[in-house]
Amino acid sequence: MKHPFPKNINLVVHIEPDGGFWAEFPGLPGCYTQGDSLSEISSQLQDVLLTYFDVPHSEAKKLRPNITLSAKGKIDLQPVRS
Repeated sequence: MKHPFPKNINLVVHIEPDGGFWAEFPGLPGCYTQGDSLSEISSQLQDVLLTYFDVPHSEAKKLRPNITLSAKGKIDLQPVRS
């Protein structure tokens, strides 16, 4: 693996003004994804993280079921204003 896989990672989800979403991990430079729905982004996040940390396919199968999203506190989704 490129880096040790962290236990918790902060995620920020943005709403695109023209529709769709994009999500970034502020503590992981260049680690982001985009999609038409939150469901689509959610399904892509595992692959994004496994790729970022350069996890071999044999190890990814073991880690994938353990990568889950949880939210803490209040969540407000506001469109990005240009």
